Amino acid sequence: MEETIAEDLNCTCYRVRKAARVLTQFYDDALADAGATLTQMSVLTELSRSPNVSVTALGKRLGMDRTTLSRIIKPMLRNGWIESGKSDDRRARNLEITKNGIEILTRCNNGWRQAESRMLRTIGRENRSVLFDLLDQAGGAVRDVESANAA
Repeated sequence: MEETIAEDLNCTCYRVRKAARVLTQFYDDALADAGATLTQMSVLTELSRSPNVSVTALGKRLGMDRTTLSRIIKPMLRNGWIESGKSDDRRARNLEITKNGIEILTRCNNGWRQAESRMLRTIGRENRSVLFDLLDQAGGAVRDVESANAA
């Protein structure tokens, strides 16, 4: 039993998810005055870049499954930050950012910039670059394994 617990703590996914939770809370705290979470900011950012995008396409861009994304966008729809857009496919649900959503995103940017600046001062540009490279490599390795398994 002890061996399994020790192995779990050395698991790549465990360590990345733990760090992700800590970092997300740090950024969420920075965005609190804007009234949004980092995840909501990410959705708004993607919609500001790609208006009238399907929920499926948005999920792929954010690395989220449709169910998780649906839970995230419900309050955003209620708050008027996003709205349903037009789609050629009646089965697809497209989303667009609203004027209210752009205002929230603008307010989020201030808190995000402060948090990002603090993070950069703490870990440094070089370490951040290495971290980004390692995360990209890990994601790419998983995609490679999934592609090989699918073939």
